[in-house]
Amino acid sequence: MKINKLVITTLISLLWISISASNISAQPTIGRPDPPKPTNPTPNPNPTPPRKVTKPKRTVKTPASVVPLGKSLSFYITTGTEKLDNGEFELAAKYFEEAEKKRKDRLATPELLDLLDKQTQVTKLHIEADDTDDAQTALNNYLEILKIRPNDPKSKEQLPEIYAKIADEALNQKDYDRALESLDSLLALNPSNKEAKDKLLPALLGKGESALSQGKDDLAQSSFRRALDIDPQNQLAQQKLRVLDLKALLEFAENKLKAEAYEDALIKFKEALSIDPDNEQAQQGAKIAEGNFQKLKAEQLYANRKYIESEKLYQAALVILPDDEKIKTRLEEIAVRLRPSTPARGKSVWSGKIDSTTKIKITGKELSYDGSGNGSLNEALPVIGYLVKKVKPVSGSVPVKIAEQPSVANKYTTTISVETKKPKNVSFEIEWELKRQGKVSWRGQVTGKSIIRVQGPFVDIEQVSGMIAKDVSYEAEPLPAQDATIKVNKLNGSAEIRLVESPSSSNSYVAVLEIETSSSEPEPLAFLLEWILK
Repeated sequence: MKINKLVITTLISLLWISISASNISAQPTIGRPDPPKPTNPTPNPNPTPPRKVTKPKRTVKTPASVVPLGKSLSFYITTGTEKLDNGEFELAAKYFEEAEKKRKDRLATPELLDLLDKQTQVTKLHIEADDTDDAQTALNNYLEILKIRPNDPKSKEQLPEIYAKIADEALNQKDYDRALESLDSLLALNPSNKEAKDKLLPALLGKGESALSQGKDDLAQSSFRRALDIDPQNQLAQQKLRVLDLKALLEFAENKLKAEAYEDALIKFKEALSIDPDNEQAQQGAKIAEGNFQKLKAEQLYANRKYIESEKLYQAALVILPDDEKIKTRLEEIAVRLRPSTPARGKSVWSGKIDSTTKIKITGKELSYDGSGNGSLNEALPVIGYLVKKVKPVSGSVPVKIAEQPSVANKYTTTISVETKKPKNVSFEIEWELKRQGKVSWRGQVTGKSIIRVQGPFVDIEQVSGMIAKDVSYEAEPLPAQDATIKVNKLNGSAEIRLVESPSSSNSYVAVLEIETSSSEPEPLAFLLEWILK
């Protein structure tokens, strides 16, 4: 009997072990090692290509059980804010989601709901910034966060790193504006950031070079000057600034030259030459400015009847501007104005060789030939009104005669005809005499008071008061450099005309008239001035 009980007990134990083993084999194999793979598996005749694995964005799954349920709106906002400050953004979002469900609670004050909206938005922006690989997007998010939440710790922590990253990318892409913007922002956060300071110089030099290539000189100049503030010995910035300074000086000087501001132009061209002494544009510009500046000063002196002083400046200007016709004309005019007293009569002898019948044209002492000939005149003929009384041969025994008398129309040129059929050495004498009398007719519209000066072939008007005389015209037989009697006849107009000075050696042989009218509007005036040599 005892044996049977032992057998039964044993059988029951084995049965229990068998049932337990069966239950265990039916459980899933989580946490258990995989069974060993067969050593020689049978190959699949239609294998499936491996799936391309895409790295998911970082996501922290928050078990719902972590966020307690049934709490107050204030609890969820306060706790969510703590998680937000700790950088647990996904968990903070869960708390704010629960808080959102409490929006209609009676304890939901406007202040709490406004805080909830702001913290929810900040959390969302943080999650987006964490999930993006684009530095600019992350920067935009952090800046937006700081607008909503100025003391957000994570944004303040990340901004320097983001700015540095953007600056590096921009420098690699040669986007110097973007690089400088990021570096300046980084230095605004931390002025002592050595890495940012080191990158600022190449960014400024790069921006300056880029601006220079695009013709944006002002922008290039400001960039290079800022680079020198960082590194005063930087040779590239110094060189580029010299080029820019030279270019600016030359441009300014050329504009002043066009505006006939010759003194200003000369100053700037000289400054340009101090930078680059061999610059051809500056050298040529300085020469033109200097010549015209001397000419301008001479013109002012000439207008004020300071003929001796003006002559010196015209001569200096002509050395610099040898082809300037106005300077040459002025010098000729001054020679006439400053001429010594003209003899009332005289004789001149021409000597030379004539090959055939020839006409010799004589203006002053200048000679030209209508035919063949060559010779010289011992004394110049007058360049004002005169008559050739006679011409006679001195040697050569050839016929000579007056072909044309001097006059205003031919600029007081005397033409002598010499007749010969073969080459001969010839000389002849010209006897001449100044015209004893002449006249000057003048017309114009005058107001106020004017001074009219007649000197040689010139009739000048100076306005003392009122408007400048209009529609002025005149015809003049040149007044000789001789003492003369002057008579003035008014032909038209109500203005008063007075003879102030008669021509004499004391006033360089100038006849001076004073004209005055009470009318405030221009009125016509015509007069005739007659002169007779004493």
